[in-house]
Amino acid sequence: MLPILLAVGLLAQQPDTATYLDPRARELVLRGRAARAAQAAGLLAYTAVAKQRIYLGLRALRRDRVFYHSETAARVHWHRSGRDSIEMLGAREGIPIALPHDEVPEDVRGDAPDLLWNPAADRMSFGNGGDVFVHHPLGDSAAADYQYRTGDTTRIALPNGTVIELYELKVIPRRADPRLMAGSIWLEAKGYSMVRALFQLARPWDLSLDLDSESRTEVNKHLPGFLTPIRGELKYAAIEFSLWAGRWWVPRLQRLDGVGTAGSFATFPLRFETAYSDYVVEADSTERAPPPEPVLDSATADSVRRSCRADSLGTATCQCDWGRERSCRPVTVILPHDTLALLSSPDLPPSFVSDQTALATRADLEDILSGIQGLPTIGLDREPRVQALLRGPGLLRYNRVEALSLGARATVPIGGMTADGTLRVATSDGQPDLDAGVTRKTQDLTARFGAYRRLSGVDPDAKSLGFGNSMEALVLGRDDGDYFRAAGAEVTVVPAVSEAPSYEWRLYAEHQFVARLGTEQSLAHWFDRGTGFRPTIAADRADEIGSGLRLRGDLPLAEGRAELGGNLDMDLAVGTYAFGRLSLAGRATAPLPGSLQGAVEVAGGASAGTVPAQSHWYLGGPTTARGYGGNAMNGTAFWRARAEVAFGIPGARLAAFSDAGWAGTGRDAFTSRPLISAGIGASFLDGLFRIDLARGLTRGGGTRLELYTDAVL
Repeated sequence: MLPILLAVGLLAQQPDTATYLDPRARELVLRGRAARAAQAAGLLAYTAVAKQRIYLGLRALRRDRVFYHSETAARVHWHRSGRDSIEMLGAREGIPIALPHDEVPEDVRGDAPDLLWNPAADRMSFGNGGDVFVHHPLGDSAAADYQYRTGDTTRIALPNGTVIELYELKVIPRRADPRLMAGSIWLEAKGYSMVRALFQLARPWDLSLDLDSESRTEVNKHLPGFLTPIRGELKYAAIEFSLWAGRWWVPRLQRLDGVGTAGSFATFPLRFETAYSDYVVEADSTERAPPPEPVLDSATADSVRRSCRADSLGTATCQCDWGRERSCRPVTVILPHDTLALLSSPDLPPSFVSDQTALATRADLEDILSGIQGLPTIGLDREPRVQALLRGPGLLRYNRVEALSLGARATVPIGGMTADGTLRVATSDGQPDLDAGVTRKTQDLTARFGAYRRLSGVDPDAKSLGFGNSMEALVLGRDDGDYFRAAGAEVTVVPAVSEAPSYEWRLYAEHQFVARLGTEQSLAHWFDRGTGFRPTIAADRADEIGSGLRLRGDLPLAEGRAELGGNLDMDLAVGTYAFGRLSLAGRATAPLPGSLQGAVEVAGGASAGTVPAQSHWYLGGPTTARGYGGNAMNGTAFWRARAEVAFGIPGARLAAFSDAGWAGTGRDAFTSRPLISAGIGASFLDGLFRIDLARGLTRGGGTRLELYTDAVL
């Protein structure tokens, strides 16, 4: 027995090198863990001004939209014993995509406790009554989730001349789990309190992987395939503390920047920020750490929850943590007699729409952005995924070349990269298309190398291979897209999904050839045999090496109710044809008197060299010239413009519009008769969905019903 006990003792003394990658890391974890219990020692009460703002956007091809924004300011009062209170100084929220004006938040009283920081609570929480954002890397069982490495040592000088030394502890997740963090924690050398935390998720949250099996099955029954996969990705989360009275570290700034995606349909950038200032602290430096908040059993927790809900009808609500600690503190929320005064309070911070750096200084942001470059990361290890037909975006489509195109897609993780392959078969002639590639993601960009044989649209902005054009082709027998076939290889580079889509670069080598008409069938053709698709374009056979670059910018104004935007496109190619193309587009939207909203959009482009037919510019269809079918005009140069005036609220508007455009050779730009159209339409959710009745007024135009998404208004 003695040898066994000795062996166990020797093993217990061995350093855990699988968890602590250097000896100093173990000491930092143990000291930081012990400091968590003493972080509130001596703090009896505090008062501070808290300011918070939230932004949720919606990114689309033509322009970005502000889905939701919220700004709040309050004076918070915390007491170790007795009821806490919050005096609301200002509060507003807006849904610019649907409503014309900001409003006082409906549940301002219930949301207010999120602003109150409890010194005895978890220091890695983001609002919502203390909900833990990730598994805490300094928790008692954290060794099962993380590895640790010592980082840099930093010294900061305070205005009074005091120099504080900070130790960096790098936190490395053991597995790809969205409830784990990859990041760094800075501990101060004197008491080892947490001074700063900067982290990302170990991998993006993925609905198909991270819901329990029962919920996932239920969601998949009702979720359209074009909205999958649904993911949430965190660019960074940062928590900063400041030193008060040379002893207590109190929160200064919490900031989060992330993005959600729903297939290829929509991207939703999310930003969150809370800042604390003007502290007045009551403390006793001789007092020991306070006891933890009482943990309630389930029955008591239910009773307290009901009591808080009833009390919230008056002036009080509760700050509760039902999941981790099941603790609850009553909070009195004080509102002005005239709650509308909250909307115009001078204490409100500017929204993210008008100022990205209002609460965090530019130095803060520069420090955060430089810090995330050095975060420890792991490969985005996901399970292989297979989607087919309606279960994936773009895998089922209809057009006059392929008829019904049936597709399947597979993605497989390979280390820190992802391999993907899409196979589709055209029912018109049985031709298979294959697109396979490998994607590499970094903090800043996404790069993909691919090889393919596929059907391509001459104008990607027209979305001729998308859902809207497919439905028009199948039901109305109207296909506004123009196509060619291509086989080759490419490299594409775009910003990371958490970044604004400010550029897109493509380098390719491909063989291009004609895409022939494959079907006349549609529902309209079945009822009227005289209804048929127009011919496809006579694409030139070519072997090309080329590069394309798009630069894009958007500037929201007036809290998202006005906007300036535009894009610049450049293309160069050599081979069978040597040519270059340059185009520029600009747009503006702005509120007009009354309930009117106006918008203008102008674009133009020119080419040099010998340009194949598939690289001409084509006008016709809802994205270029409403009231005309596809290929109403084409050429090596173009210009187009549209103007609109709409009446109503952003959620639903009636609009009158006119379009004009021309395409041809450059010498005829202002002498040849252009396309001109006019019409009326209905816009929903600030142009996200649009229906127009347009009449072409020149060059044999007719009356057309246009159904499309992502309109200028």
